[in-house]
Amino acid sequence: TVGAIGTAAIASNYSNLMDYLQQLFSFFNAPLFATFILGMFWKRMTATAGWVGLSAGTLSAVVVAFLSKDAFGSASLGVIPIGGQGASFVAAATAMQADGWWDTSEACNSNKKIQRRVLSETWRALTSSIGSIN
Repeated sequence: TVGAIGTAAIASNYSNLMDYLQQLFSFFNAPLFATFILGMFWKRMTATAGWVGLSAGTLSAVVVAFLSKDAFGSASLGVIPIGGQGASFVAAATAMQADGWWDTSEACNSNKKIQRRVLSETWRALTSSIGSIN
């Protein structure tokens, strides 16, 4: 009951319920999907990599939401000049990139060249997705 009241209080800050649900989905569904797909189709995936990737993806989505224009209302910083479902999209994309990076870097931790390449591709994908929304 207390959780439902807290959730209702948070949801009341959004203009409609769909924006709130999209924000939650970007936090949890995107990193979960990336972990699930990598775990099913990549034989070098480990349980530790999955857990760290899922955590990193969720955390990165929350950070992007705080940096966006209006994802958390007055608590948002507005560093990334997008809002609403666009912010949810960028948060989900960041979560999937962070999750994929952690999963591949954990499984390939002996190969620093692969880690650098995955990190640079992650950064390029994030900056291009932010640029295409503006």
